Amino acid sequence: MIDQPDHVRAEQASRMLTTLLATEPFQADRVKQCIGLHGRRHLLKIVPDASELLEPVVVRKMLRRLVGVCVFPDQLCTIGLSIIELPNAFERYLGLVTSTFADVIGLEYPDTTTAILTQKLADLDPQSPWVDVLTSIVAHLKSNRIWDGLPECKELDLSAEAAATYRSHRRREQREIHEAAEQKSVFAQLSLQLHLKYGRSIATRMGERFGAVTELQHHSIQIELPRSERVDPLAGQLRRLTFIQDGDT
Repeated sequence: MIDQPDHVRAEQASRMLTTLLATEPFQADRVKQCIGLHGRRHLLKIVPDASELLEPVVVRKMLRRLVGVCVFPDQLCTIGLSIIELPNAFERYLGLVTSTFADVIGLEYPDTTTAILTQKLADLDPQSPWVDVLTSIVAHLKSNRIWDGLPECKELDLSAEAAATYRSHRRREQREIHEAAEQKSVFAQLSLQLHLKYGRSIATRMGERFGAVTELQHHSIQIELPRSERVDPLAGQLRRLTFIQDGDT
């Protein structure tokens, strides 16, 4: 999660919305009415009262593009969960919500997705049909983490010489992939190319006189990196590009 001032989150959300609408000018007014900034943290949310202005296929396309543009897991989960509040959502968007959380958001951000869905389950009406759906998604994400943590099978181990050759080739391949991915990676730019000035206090100077000294507050940033950024950066970028450019598939 990233803890930033409200005006920064609002500006980021505005840029996401602008990017989303750039490729669909003829529906810009409708989409603007259907997407709002929700809550103090300015998370994007589909507005239920205006959802009837859009057909289900456009809602699906809109969600895919937002998922392709947005890099903050809390915003992605809020966008996805806002769909279940739309009229007749269970009949119209069951498959969309399930695939989005289980195969896209949950795959990239398993910890954040599990935590937010668990919190949403506590707020839902026990009689809601979405309870079973979200519970199964949470169970699916948790089982994936268990499978990922199991030891690898050793029965088909390579010989020592073949294993050394394979590791050398694999390291060279991974190095080339990461070098190419870092050039376009949003997360690499944040961590490697964003230059910050650190200080404990700040003061204004006019000639030889200094104004009052203002102490600066400590600020920290935490975010769950997408799984593809560690496993296969190019695949993650390709998936986002596909969502942005080809929302109908």
